[in-house]
Amino acid sequence: MRCTACRAKGFAGPRTTAAVGALVVAAQVFLAVPHGGLTTSSYLAQIAALTLLSVLIVLITLVRERRRRLLARAQSVAEAANAHSCAHCRNVSEHCRSPAAIWLPRRRPRSAATSTPPPVPTTPPAC
Repeated sequence: MRCTACRAKGFAGPRTTAAVGALVVAAQVFLAVPHGGLTTSSYLAQIAALTLLSVLIVLITLVRERRRRLLARAQSVAEAANAHSCAHCRNVSEHCRSPAAIWLPRRRPRSAATSTPPPVPTTPPAC
């Protein structure tokens, strides 16, 4: 579920951003024609700068949208993994699911009366 700030649609997508950039460049060209044409170095620099910034902003928007999709996919996978509930998973205690319990061998508790470790079996247990 998206937060209320994200639902407000405060940011435009890449297509809308590209359309606005093209509109701004076209407006600058339209303004340059009556004031000396496109041969004036000032207007050429302004048009080039607007074009460059528009392309840069569209690329940033594309990266932002891609990361938003990746985050949504990761959240979906996390929610699905969190919702997974089989009989085995419900019966396993929290201690057994911790990373330390998975990688470290389990130790048997020693009795308080003896301080010697329990004997090691010489034959493997039958399964």
